[in-house]
Amino acid sequence: MGYNSWFGGEASGIFSTTAGSLSGDLSGSSGTITLDATDSLTIKNGGRISSSSEWNGGDAGQVIVESDKITIHGQDSGIFSSAGYGSLGRVGAVSILGVSISMGDQAQISIAANQTLLPPESILSEISSNGCDSGIFVTTNQLHIDQEARITAESKGNVPAASIDLNVNEFVLKNNSCITTSAQAADGGPITIQGSSILVRDSQITTSVEGLSGDGGNITITGRSQDSVPEDPIDTSDNQIECSDHGMPIDDNPADVLALDGGFIQANTAAENARGGDIRINTRSVIAQKDKLFVGGEKEIEFDPEKGINGVQLVVSRILSFEKH
Repeated sequence: MGYNSWFGGEASGIFSTTAGSLSGDLSGSSGTITLDATDSLTIKNGGRISSSSEWNGGDAGQVIVESDKITIHGQDSGIFSSAGYGSLGRVGAVSILGVSISMGDQAQISIAANQTLLPPESILSEISSNGCDSGIFVTTNQLHIDQEARITAESKGNVPAASIDLNVNEFVLKNNSCITTSAQAADGGPITIQGSSILVRDSQITTSVEGLSGDGGNITITGRSQDSVPEDPIDTSDNQIECSDHGMPIDDNPADVLALDGGFIQANTAAENARGGDIRINTRSVIAQKDKLFVGGEKEIEFDPEKGINGVQLVVSRILSFEKH
């Protein structure tokens, strides 16, 4: 456990941070955080596991968490990777592996890219310390997200938002919780959910681009790529991560059921002449509250958990496919 001054002296937890000098000297990358808790791991009361890159810092380190039972509960509690406004590096990948994962009471798993790089491609290629894509990768049998908890990947600068990749047998998202990627001046990140049973109740799954440029992120909901949680999908030996192990290949098998009870799935972009994200839903059955399901529409509908609207919508985008088997 530790203390990190970048959070104003109010955060406790496990941290890895890199920062350069105010004169412009670039620092190296922050280290990888690897936490393996055999039976259970609980993060609460504002506790954090976090890697970050601050002013003139290089890449933020990766965060790897593995435990049979993972519980994240409470506002400001969670697992994070971020690149601050003055960072010159990437956010780190966040990889979480467990038999069951529970999030509640505004808990977070989050990646935030707040930096603006000029030009972004050349700077990133020069200082990147690993070949792994930035993203959130969760593999578990059960993932329950409740009470305004959220998994998010956001970009406030010109760096594309990271991806969110969930491989889960039983997935429950309820009570104004969300899975979201967002960008203000770059491409939105894709969301991929591979599961067997998926319930979205009074909650939302969204990708959005709010600025003047940037293509929207895709949303894919389909079956799992394998029947059970792999024994060791992340190679942590010598802190070397095999990037191909992060994102499970997307399988063509359909999910067993997608249940929507005030559930909203939306991919939007506000940028002119931009390509909107695709939505692909591949499932054997769709169960919608009161048999009502709104699909499509040219005008953006704002999500409201009190209205109980079931919707799949794109604005300046297209629904690639909605498959029921």
